[in-house]
Amino acid sequence: MDISAIKPTEDNKNKIMEGDTVIVYLSYNDFHQIRIQKDQVYQTKYGAIKHNDLIGTEYGNVFNCPKGWVYILKLTPEFWTESLTHRTQILYIPDISLVLVQLDIVPGSKVCEAGVGSGSMSYSILQAIGETGHLYTHDFHKERAELMQKEFSKLGLGDRATVQHRDVCETGFDLPETVDAVFLDLPEAWKALTFAAAILKEEGSRFCSFSPCIEQVQKTCETLTNLGFRDIETLECLQRKYEVKKVNYPSIEGTSANAQTVTSGFPRSLKDQLFWSLSYSLYYADEGHETRSELLHSTVPTVLSKNGNLQLHMTGTTQEGQAPIMSSQENNSL
Repeated sequence: MDISAIKPTEDNKNKIMEGDTVIVYLSYNDFHQIRIQKDQVYQTKYGAIKHNDLIGTEYGNVFNCPKGWVYILKLTPEFWTESLTHRTQILYIPDISLVLVQLDIVPGSKVCEAGVGSGSMSYSILQAIGETGHLYTHDFHKERAELMQKEFSKLGLGDRATVQHRDVCETGFDLPETVDAVFLDLPEAWKALTFAAAILKEEGSRFCSFSPCIEQVQKTCETLTNLGFRDIETLECLQRKYEVKKVNYPSIEGTSANAQTVTSGFPRSLKDQLFWSLSYSLYYADEGHETRSELLHSTVPTVLSKNGNLQLHMTGTTQEGQAPIMSSQENNSL
């Protein structure tokens, strides 16, 4: 294939072109960003990937390597955040999402940022404002500012991002226009608030500061109040992951009730009490039990939480498939 004849058009915008930054996806926690260049080769644990073989193919396809296969995906804010080089501590998607919503950033918004760092927040802002918006971002570290301008240009975002080397806490902002939103990720954000207030639009504009310590939050809120800002809120974004496990329940000796595999979803961190929800069928096949209640209590194992509370969800049918033996929920303090 003559890759020199492949040019970006509206029809092939979902195809990989020379100069694109793509994600090489090996697994959910192993992926890398590379820039597609003619005649270049990228090495993975599954073998080599020739850039020429990718040019002109569609995003999302499986690429076969000598020892396995990978996906070639489009760069997104999420992938950018997880795969970028950490020159500083960065914001992750849960916090970024909250900031974008609170600042009401939409396509066409003009946004000012200070503390560009590694560019995690900056890239998400650029995606949110679209082609008609503009981001003015600043960093007091000259090398970081220059690197970010080069990275934005490589990603094709240089025309909607202006990066300045500037200490905004000392010298303020130098912008050609007022903005819809200001975001500060600075250790002493309150020192830049007077300058930030001067560049915000008089109506409908918003301000957000990201601070890891409550003492920083207090000083920032006090300064905001003194400057006449309204509707001041302090928010914290917490993320909680749930793990799903399959539990193999052993057979109960002395009865004909068969063990079932139970899928239980519960938090990784159990603080006060653990509840197990068990759902399985009881078969009324043992004539030695005179009552269904006796059968139930002889076949249900004891599952206790830390504080001694028992919670079971039980359903049962007869062996002949007749009406259920019992369907109930019991909480017994033992």
